[in-house]
Amino acid sequence: MSIESQLAEYVASLQYKDIDEATRISFGRMLLDTAAVSIAGFREPSCRPVATALCAWDQEGPASVVGSEQRVSPPAAAFANGVYAHWCEWDDSHDPSHVHASAVIYPALLAAFEASDQSAMTSGGEEFVAATIAAFDAACRVGKLLKPYTHRGWMPTGTGGAVGAAAGAARILGLDASGIQSAMGIAAAGSGLSRQALADLVNAKNILAGVAAKIGVESALLARAGVSGAPHFITGDYGLQALYADGQGDAEEILDGLGREFSINEVSVKPYPCCRSAHPALDIVFELLRDEPRVANDVDSVRFEVPRGVYERVGRPFEAGDNPRMAALFSVPYSVAIALTNGLVAPKDFDPESVRAVSSEVADLIGRIAVEAVPVPNEAADPMIPTRAVFTLSGGGEIELTATTVKGAPDHPMTPDEEASKLATAVGDSLPSEDINGLMAAARGVPERGLVEFLDHVRRPQA
Repeated sequence: MSIESQLAEYVASLQYKDIDEATRISFGRMLLDTAAVSIAGFREPSCRPVATALCAWDQEGPASVVGSEQRVSPPAAAFANGVYAHWCEWDDSHDPSHVHASAVIYPALLAAFEASDQSAMTSGGEEFVAATIAAFDAACRVGKLLKPYTHRGWMPTGTGGAVGAAAGAARILGLDASGIQSAMGIAAAGSGLSRQALADLVNAKNILAGVAAKIGVESALLARAGVSGAPHFITGDYGLQALYADGQGDAEEILDGLGREFSINEVSVKPYPCCRSAHPALDIVFELLRDEPRVANDVDSVRFEVPRGVYERVGRPFEAGDNPRMAALFSVPYSVAIALTNGLVAPKDFDPESVRAVSSEVADLIGRIAVEAVPVPNEAADPMIPTRAVFTLSGGGEIELTATTVKGAPDHPMTPDEEASKLATAVGDSLPSEDINGLMAAARGVPERGLVEFLDHVRRPQA
């Protein structure tokens, strides 16, 4: 069997009973976190017209969109909910592949589930969990294969994410292994996603998870309709490995530990609502403030030493420009200055009005925070760590700190209290406390209770 057919067979055959308890818990955590950041995106007035731009509200459809009782087509719902999930840059990330897995997979598979034969949705929770976990494996393993060799201009979510979403959606729609392989082949043909929008700091970057989710659902629907996707979509002459990795890497690695080591357990949850590449710097700041709470007033300047990829994404000198929100979301100088001044960073700190209205003291501090790219081991893998900081104090002393892990990663997880705080902040006043508690219970109870209750809760937020 080819690597592609073995991957498709795995997606088709993984059973809930074969998934350990820790992995089942990861499913609930990631689903709840995705619901939280999606509601945060829904609360952003600039996001709602973008997310719903493809929704034909005057037509009846099977799939749900955050914050609406109306239903739309599955591709439109996948796009809308993917945009909501990724808008605030608060969605999780699979660091080994740089795939934003949850913001693609959950929107795609939820849309497919509502469009499937399991229309009652009072059962099928275990099936949805198994399909989701298999989709994470397809997305993250394909992304991990390509990441060390892919030119930095491609967004990994557009390759691995789209293929994984197609695989999981195809299973949800009732396709067998052959149909799942076709769906992945169709998605691979339409994959990619240039990161030029990030380089230009425009909000087209924030729709890319939605685009990948839409590709996944459309590919699964086309496969169900009888379209045969390329079977050698990874290893063929013009497969993903050739197109994005110049033929490099060992595609057999995709199959290593498949069914025993689940990628969803490797996903990192974001504590801060900005690009994850800025998180090691923020971790250092909050470590400093925790140990020396009064030192913030004594900081004269800060110098960060970061890997090259981190510098490219978030390290350049800060300029608000024509897109202040995007400039701030992808800036170590801005986010660190806010953290030092306020003792936290919150979604409101990245609103365009907030960015434009920073005080003269904060603006001055931003200008005294420098970021430098330095060589690091295995730079081809595009790491985020180590990140080193040197704080120069007004009295002339220095404090040096280094981050060798990132808060929210599997080896440095957020605490339950931190996760609850993130949920409360993301949801804000759009849901009463009893609905927040209900959302938590519904996300964690999908295997036993199905998806009806969960989807009911995500439709409730009001602008």
